[in-house]
Amino acid sequence: MRSFLINSYEIKKLCCLFFSGEVILYACVAPFIGQTSISLSLVWQMVVISIIMTILQYVIYTFDFMGKVPRIIKVSIHYLLLVGIGYLFASLFKWFDLSNIKYVAIALIIFTVSFVMIAGSIGLYSKLTGEEFNEKLKVYKELKSKSEV
Repeated sequence: MRSFLINSYEIKKLCCLFFSGEVILYACVAPFIGQTSISLSLVWQMVVISIIMTILQYVIYTFDFMGKVPRIIKVSIHYLLLVGIGYLFASLFKWFDLSNIKYVAIALIIFTVSFVMIAGSIGLYSKLTGEEFNEKLKVYKELKSKSEV
């Protein structure tokens, strides 16, 4: 039961982070495309995308589904899946003219830059917190060995 609660918390946290990121990204891009507000249908599209992204993130990085696959391959697969999902949503909801290669290139550049920044930030955060944990573990082991003597 405890692992279920921990996993559900992680899933909700990821979903909220993805949704917040989408809203912030839209807020940055909207003025350039002449938008001053966000429609309710777009909010629901973002919710669905957040759920899909959370499921992908959780399956790719948490489960042992791809346990022995190097991290760079996992990130590449994740990137390609998200580009495919983005293309599917862009065509389904007619976000922009997909026949114009200029618009597709701009969208792909914005997405790629955002993906690299977010993936890099997560990687850096994981590395820093992992090192912090290792340092705390060393201190704990030293204190424990001193108390046993």
